[in-house]
Amino acid sequence: MIGLNIVYEKDELLYSMNLSSKVNDNYSFDYFDFDNQSIDDFIDYLEFLEFEKYIFVALHEKNRLQRLADYLQENLECMINVVDFSALKELLSNQEIENLQAALEEDSFYQKTIALNTKDVFQNGFKAFRTGLYPHLTKGLLKHVSVDNLDCFLEKNQDLLRHFAINSAIYSDISSRENPLPVIIKSLSDFDTETFVKINAESLQRHMDHFVATGEIKIESNILDYGYLAGLAQFHSLIFENEQFYLDSAQRCPIGQSGDGYYKLFNEASLKLSAQDKVTARDEVNYLFPILVSIHQVYRDVNFITPYNAYHLKSIEEKTQSLNWIAFQNNTDSFVFNIQTGRLFKVNHLVIEKFEYIIKNKVSEPADQEMKQVREMLQTYG
Repeated sequence: MIGLNIVYEKDELLYSMNLSSKVNDNYSFDYFDFDNQSIDDFIDYLEFLEFEKYIFVALHEKNRLQRLADYLQENLECMINVVDFSALKELLSNQEIENLQAALEEDSFYQKTIALNTKDVFQNGFKAFRTGLYPHLTKGLLKHVSVDNLDCFLEKNQDLLRHFAINSAIYSDISSRENPLPVIIKSLSDFDTETFVKINAESLQRHMDHFVATGEIKIESNILDYGYLAGLAQFHSLIFENEQFYLDSAQRCPIGQSGDGYYKLFNEASLKLSAQDKVTARDEVNYLFPILVSIHQVYRDVNFITPYNAYHLKSIEEKTQSLNWIAFQNNTDSFVFNIQTGRLFKVNHLVIEKFEYIIKNKVSEPADQEMKQVREMLQTYG
């Protein structure tokens, strides 16, 4: 059996298309999640499936796709090839190619991918790296490493690359070579417009306590190493400086030396994370706080209304299952914001008043007409 993986590459980001188009029995369309699986995962996956040949079909660019294929070929016995989409006429019938083209045109993920703003993707990745916040990733999947010297890093640490997600990046400004690697290399200078404030756990605790007591945020920038300080870090990024590995950008947490293997670094990071001093805020506040900081950066002088802070009503003590909505006000406007969908609605003061009763489970039944309307609005849009 020959595997066919249809891949769209854009600015070195790779996206595999999960298509159900039928082909003859000699071939099988394959899919792999390049964002959430490592190179090592891919090697194990291909070894398990025992394809006699594996072909990446490039829909657009193929520079990095070829580098990935070359790296996989060095570690696998089956033949790995990269071909352009036009080369499928040598493998499939005209009808099969037409069916595949139709499946692509109807595929929402493909349409979303071709419209992707890669600058935003890289900017979001850098923000995740500096804040240490990586939602929904498997523990130990490496996404980013910042190195002071790429050549020095690669001299003893090439094996670490197998444990990086396929869509991952090395940040470096000092390199003497072209990029032969399966991962992306980005310059730190590409992200110099993003600012991060360096604080310690004690300072973060005071800011969180102030938010819980007042609904106010006093931090003006993204928080460097927030995931580490809040106890949310899961070994997704590394700092390599002077042949030393650190878990955080501020280099407070050394975890190993150049040449240490992945599992040694992973185990040391786990030990350091379990023993570190961290903030004592409730879990819901830990996860919500960086979102509030980002909103505050845009709207300024904001008062937030969430279940976890005092406003006109006290915060609630019971654990909430899934928070969809928060509200906030500044000097001129009031808003409700769905943190799951990112939808933002400008509202009046009456909605904010009723919202706080709803979000804190303080509605007296039977609810008045205005309360019912606000509750229905939240259910309709959230």
